[in-house]
Amino acid sequence: MKLRAIILILAVLAVGMATAGGMYVYISFKDAGIEDIHREVDANVETLAGQISVYLDVNLRTVQAMAGVDYLRRALEGQNGDLDRVNDLLDHFHEAMKVDICYLLDEHGNTIASSNRNDPDSLVGKNYAFRPYFRQAMTGVPSVYLALGVTTHKMGVYYSYPVYGIVRDKPVGVAVIKMPLDYLEEKIGRYPDGIMLVADRSGVIFMSNRKDWIYRMLWRVTPEVTAGIAASRQFGAGPWEWTGMEKKEAGIASDGSGGRHMVHESLVRNSPGWKVTGFYDMNPASKRIYTPMLRNIGVAALASCVMLGLIVWFLYVKADREIALRKDAEDNLQRERDKIRKYLDTAGVMLTVLDASGRVVMLNRTGREMLGCDDRSVTGLDWFENFVPKRIRDDMKSTFHHLMDGDLGRFENFESSVMTMNGQERIVLFHNAILDDKNGVVNGILFSGTDITERKRIEDELLVARKLESVGILAGGIAHDFNNLLNAILGYISLAKMNLGKDDWIYKLLDESEKASIKAGMLTRRLITFSEGGRPVITEVSVPEIIRNMDCASLSPEGSVSCKFRVTGDSWKIRADEGQIEQVIGNMLANAREAMPAGGEVELLVENVVVTADDGLPLADGKYVRFSVKDTGAGIPPENLPKIFDPYFTTKEMGTKRGVGLGLAICRSIVMKHHGLITVESEAGKGTIFHVYLPAVV
Repeated sequence: MKLRAIILILAVLAVGMATAGGMYVYISFKDAGIEDIHREVDANVETLAGQISVYLDVNLRTVQAMAGVDYLRRALEGQNGDLDRVNDLLDHFHEAMKVDICYLLDEHGNTIASSNRNDPDSLVGKNYAFRPYFRQAMTGVPSVYLALGVTTHKMGVYYSYPVYGIVRDKPVGVAVIKMPLDYLEEKIGRYPDGIMLVADRSGVIFMSNRKDWIYRMLWRVTPEVTAGIAASRQFGAGPWEWTGMEKKEAGIASDGSGGRHMVHESLVRNSPGWKVTGFYDMNPASKRIYTPMLRNIGVAALASCVMLGLIVWFLYVKADREIALRKDAEDNLQRERDKIRKYLDTAGVMLTVLDASGRVVMLNRTGREMLGCDDRSVTGLDWFENFVPKRIRDDMKSTFHHLMDGDLGRFENFESSVMTMNGQERIVLFHNAILDDKNGVVNGILFSGTDITERKRIEDELLVARKLESVGILAGGIAHDFNNLLNAILGYISLAKMNLGKDDWIYKLLDESEKASIKAGMLTRRLITFSEGGRPVITEVSVPEIIRNMDCASLSPEGSVSCKFRVTGDSWKIRADEGQIEQVIGNMLANAREAMPAGGEVELLVENVVVTADDGLPLADGKYVRFSVKDTGAGIPPENLPKIFDPYFTTKEMGTKRGVGLGLAICRSIVMKHHGLITVESEAGKGTIFHVYLPAVV
């Protein structure tokens, strides 16, 4: 081949490489420039949305402070003497906070006081019950509302807060502050490049650095949406013309003249549905990219492209191929991980993986729900420090070390307790497995856990119920037979007394025998509580009245034990057998006295409570009267707490002075027959408190 032809071919190749290199650099600079502009616009939109959110949040605290002033509550409850003080307060907030208007609405939405009461466009006497900020505040929820005033015809931000009466279950009115938009409009005006605006969920533009767009529709909407905007009266009477903007593709919109704009949106926190939207014209964006690029790319860049084009091209192709292969491998691995995670999350038991140090590596959805946490907050936590009760923590750590040593045998299955994030304990049946690496070295533990708390509780309830049933059968038989004997004894004693004078010493002995027999009859009535014959005789009674009729001083005749009685509010009545409830209180007071041989204090508290499923009590949802007996004694050891209602369990000495028999078992039986619940809380050295829940009559 001739030299001229070779040079021509080389020249063509050089030009081709230079062109390819130049195009590659051009495209790279262009994409990078557009990406920079996107980031800049997105940052501006996010910054403005954050500034608006902070402004709305801060001013909501101002109206909260105003709503808490007692003058407002008095004025709303009809104490008109306080209306002048309310107006002074509204004037103070108006001047101090530099707001447009401060006003107070009654529960019907009527304005009873306003800082602009002396102006021609005064709000006093106007009704704003149709405003969402009023309706939401009357449900007890504060509100932030952006709108055009129907009376003042001025734009503003309305902050409303409920004003509660003496009873805080329902607001008696609403306090409102209307703030000007000067601060927000000044923030929007700081973005001269492009269009920045704030619009509601329907697309009505409320603020913008393009003034002719205010109260126009950002996007095309249906007539139904326009009718809804008119009905809300939030943005005046309209019309709300369309700006001509249309979304064409992700992040791009076109205007009515065919111009293309970058679009970025960000939600405004505290104002659901409101968005900050930013538009950036693509034509100035292109000039902003091309001008510096053409100015900076010179002969050196082109020469470098010519010399290195081929190498760069081959390296690029190779790297692109390697990245594609790696990306495919990572995607496949992630899909497998997601699939495994779905399998684990659908399991009906807690599945947990701990590493060699006892930290959580994985916890499935059932486990997270059981422990009351989410995956991000639990991963990496020390299992024993966060989810094992302190009293068994050392034993569980020892079990874990045995498993890490490969000793699976006797530790493969066992029952233990876990502690949830809110401090509750759950009983769990664990099944354990050892995890090891390719060399057989144990590096973690996998265990599944089944929550058997309710099952254990039911089993314990059934066991106690069976014991009570057996004692009840025995007690019923003994009580009836013993009653027959007592009747005969009392009859013979009465006959003997009839033939003796009252001064006769034998008469006095018989009289004492008769009193002892009557007391023995009281013992039979306690035993009958466990039998069918001991069902309560139900009437409507008041727990405070029962306690007031009892002699608390009998707790300690020598005065070493003091008794304090307290009722919270107006106590509801209960349907109960007054004598049996008195017996329950008496037994609990006797237990409190015996827990304080050196003296102390017993407190009886009666209060109304509403029980829901969230309380974790084995009771139906509803209203209950709870009375509590609290002592300052030595407390009950933790190992004895589960057994104190067992009719066969006692820690007392036997004999006439110490053993009082079935006291707590009788209490529990009586409470259960009244469809109630008795619980106990105790800590060694800090005393004991018993709670009795009985259904209220309301």
